[in-house]
Amino acid sequence: LKMAHESVVWLVAMLMVTVTSGHPKFGGLIPNGYNIHNPCDGSRYFGVGHRDPAGGGPRNPFGDDFSAAGKTWTSAFCALDSDGDGKTNGQELGDSNCDWTAAGDPVDPPDGHPGIPDGAALDPSEMKELCLDLGFPYNDMPVGR
Repeated sequence: LKMAHESVVWLVAMLMVTVTSGHPKFGGLIPNGYNIHNPCDGSRYFGVGHRDPAGGGPRNPFGDDFSAAGKTWTSAFCALDSDGDGKTNGQELGDSNCDWTAAGDPVDPPDGHPGIPDGAALDPSEMKELCLDLGFPYNDMPVGR
């Protein structure tokens, strides 16, 4: 009986870790916030405003701008190009017209990552160097490029 109890406690603890680490709280505050991919390797990127794909820790430029906008999706924040790759935050997140609201579905799928410049702005060697500098593996043909 003691072994069964310990197994249940361990299982509950593992489920709590999985649930609390899998969905950063800000994903629902931006269009497609739970559907962004890493431009370096195509993996899912849940912490869109952070350097760490899982969220937490230092912010990337999009995270800095999101914080400055009061952690709210506004037309001004949507129109910014936080990562300097030539596409607005709205274009990269599927809200080209900047009219998305937190209660609605994004109009379009995401087209990039708003905190990491993508291959459209950089040649392949620059993109590879950026990815490696950020500590990401580099794949020549990830999702979103």
